[in-house]
Amino acid sequence: MIFCLFAGAALMTLSAQNKPETYTGWSSNEFFTEVYCDGVILGTVTGILVQHYVWHLDKYGNWTSILQAKGKATCDWSDEIFTYKEKDKVDWTGGDYSWVYHLKGNMGSKFMGHVTWNMVTNEVIVGPTTCK
Repeated sequence: MIFCLFAGAALMTLSAQNKPETYTGWSSNEFFTEVYCDGVILGTVTGILVQHYVWHLDKYGNWTSILQAKGKATCDWSDEIFTYKEKDKVDWTGGDYSWVYHLKGNMGSKFMGHVTWNMVTNEVIVGPTTCK
């Protein structure tokens, strides 16, 4: 009888773990970064970043996501307008997630930067943005 209770509880737990789930949404954030060329600061780029995300939990309890980000930004040293467009697919294992982003200006400038997000602490660290 006790074995049947434990077996029933284990089956209920397993069936709950086998239920895939999907979450989707949008967010919008302001961003800014200092831009460097050959070690010399050019100035600051600021803008709005719009993100669309889809999170999927598979039947084994593993998270996968597709993150799309778009945005426009301006700089404080010229009238150039920059676009930001990235798409990443991530298998989440915990810890830090890092990615490289690209800013492309309407006057031909191109910059590259690095961001790290700690999924445990939710801390975002923006590394230096540099000329390409």
